Amino acid sequence: MSFKLWRPDGTKEEIGRKLPISEGLQTALTGKMVAEYDNVDDVESESERESGMPLLEVYNPVLQPWSGDVVAVLEFYEIATDFQHSLNHARLQCWIVVLAFTMTFFAILSALVFKGSRMIDDQREASTTCPAFSR
Repeated sequence: MSFKLWRPDGTKEEIGRKLPISEGLQTALTGKMVAEYDNVDDVESESERESGMPLLEVYNPVLQPWSGDVVAVLEFYEIATDFQHSLNHARLQCWIVVLAFTMTFFAILSALVFKGSRMIDDQREASTTCPAFSR
């Protein structure tokens, strides 16, 4: 959807002014790639927020080949509708598994309680009908 280039001092390349450094940008300036799904809360990301689309925000450090130093950070936004569908599908599958496990657990527990209750009732009936057990 869009991209931005940041200098190592936190200056945005296209406008040449310093903006507050976000947590993702700060992490990328240390040389680590950062990706966040649907969490566009940076000050300069107003147009991305207003799009109303699910976005994947990625901070990718650009390293100098011979020294490994961070020379810039590329921030880009990817439209993540497919990712959102996959995430929703995975959540649904997880809930189905949890529901199936819970229902199975309670069915087994209910069967055990029912069997124990029946055994107690049978023993109680046997003690009242059999004179050897009566006192």
